[in-house]
Amino acid sequence: MVAVVLAVIFISGTLCTYYYQKIYTSKIANDELQLEKVFLGEACALKDDGKDIDNATCKAAIILAGSIGEGMFEAFENFLLENKEHPNLVCFMSNGGELNGAEKIANKIRGEGLDTCMSDRIKVTGKDLSSKIASNCESACPFVLLAGSNRVAIGSDFKITVHHPGSTTSFCICDIKFNKDGFTDSENVYTRIIQASAEDVRDSHMDFYRRAMSTPFYEDSLDLIKYEEFKKYKLFTSYL
Repeated sequence: MVAVVLAVIFISGTLCTYYYQKIYTSKIANDELQLEKVFLGEACALKDDGKDIDNATCKAAIILAGSIGEGMFEAFENFLLENKEHPNLVCFMSNGGELNGAEKIANKIRGEGLDTCMSDRIKVTGKDLSSKIASNCESACPFVLLAGSNRVAIGSDFKITVHHPGSTTSFCICDIKFNKDGFTDSENVYTRIIQASAEDVRDSHMDFYRRAMSTPFYEDSLDLIKYEEFKKYKLFTSYL
């Protein structure tokens, strides 16, 4: 009987995890908006009042949304193959995800010579998310951001947060979190990404990495990088 109960819990947890990683779901008013992992959109900087999206400064961009992993990498790779005239800018709406997927996406961004960005808001064709969804880049996502040839801050009303890499055992009723053991430099995805950074920013990016490693994953907390700290870690090469 115990074995049966454990099997049901494991299967339900696996199904829940698969469902929530398949799409990026965000609650908007009383409706659920479902976005593809990779889509064309606009990355926008709000005006001073924080509301005027119609007159905002926007740049066409490829948007990576949701959980980072093999699924996002495959969708990104296919998108680039199917859309030869795509923008050169990749922006993020992501709570992070799996390390191997993050490294593959970072390598693809570097290999294609693409720029990366964070923005105040994301606009999707046919949908105005301007006042509903702010852009965020958490956990593994900021290290993918670092892979951009140029890294553009479009506005300042977005969140970049980091923590120590870890693992989560997910069930429909709860998550169990713990730091990823054996996270040494020889096997570290983050340091491999940073070693490919330009020499003049590499030390600052390593300081950023050390900041991330100082926040335990299992404490279920994220370390918010403040806007005034972006230049300290050389996260961006330009600001709009």
